[in-house]
Amino acid sequence: MRRILILCGLAVLAPATWLLAGGSALASSAPVATTSGATAITSTGATVNGTVNPTGQATTYAFQWGLTGSYGNEAPLPPASAGAGTADVPVSVDLGGLASGTVYHFRVIASNAGGAATGADETFTTGGTSPTPATVTTGSPSNVTATSAVLNGSVVPGATPTTCSFAYGPTTSYGSLTNAQPVAAATTSVAMTATISGLAPTTAFHYQLVCNSATGTVSGADQTLTTLAAPARIAIAGRRLFISPTGLVGVFVACFGGHPCSGTLSLRAGNTAIAPAVHYSFTNEKETVVFTTLTRAVLRQLKARGTLTATATAADSDGSKSTIPFTLYRELL
Repeated sequence: MRRILILCGLAVLAPATWLLAGGSALASSAPVATTSGATAITSTGATVNGTVNPTGQATTYAFQWGLTGSYGNEAPLPPASAGAGTADVPVSVDLGGLASGTVYHFRVIASNAGGAATGADETFTTGGTSPTPATVTTGSPSNVTATSAVLNGSVVPGATPTTCSFAYGPTTSYGSLTNAQPVAAATTSVAMTATISGLAPTTAFHYQLVCNSATGTVSGADQTLTTLAAPARIAIAGRRLFISPTGLVGVFVACFGGHPCSGTLSLRAGNTAIAPAVHYSFTNEKETVVFTTLTRAVLRQLKARGTLTATATAADSDGSKSTIPFTLYRELL
């Protein structure tokens, strides 16, 4: 009887042990990725190799590659299948368009439902002579306004195609990039320009031209620009002007919009000046009467007619302008 109980106990324990072992085997397992050396190396290409063990689950793989251990490129895209077996599967990718005489880093990566795996970093050097890096120059800005500017520079790309952008921002950390501009291989200088907008008035900005190619990243020197003040707005008030016996006339002018106003006031009848243009200058959020004197001929004409239609124009140095039609009256003459 005891023997039967012991046998039954073994019969009960055996399946339990099998379940524990089976539970471990059935758990999801990440693939195993191993990077091998590169083959078929030329001055412009190479084949990168490795192995992937899917560990029994559908697995995909790709190679990361680039000029540094940060890589920056991946092939193939989308990743390829390594199957769902349990043995090592040889994998490889042909890389092209490489720079001659250049060191490249690469590694194989793999992924399945159980997780991801990364092979070790490996390197190879393409044949031939290393190409000369691009020569990049950051130029002076142009067309600077209160909220925008044109950034200028130039690049001599050399033997490899290059892509250039301007980095800009309030500090030398920049933070913003203009759209990338492709530049074909060339041994002569190629001008680069980009317009930036949405800037804050009266603010300093740093910028530099940055170019990327198969030989790496090259940046021009840091430059700065300072946006202009927000445009002032000059305004003329009134529609009626009364002339003194001596021909003196005063025009009410107001300044507002962020900074002092400075410019020229002129009076015209059609295309003819009826008084000497006079300069004005006063602070923001202020107003004043700007005086000038009618010419003798116009003063005599006004005395004879009683009224005269003219226009007054205040043209500020920042480009803002206000033009108002007026009627001159002789009541005070």
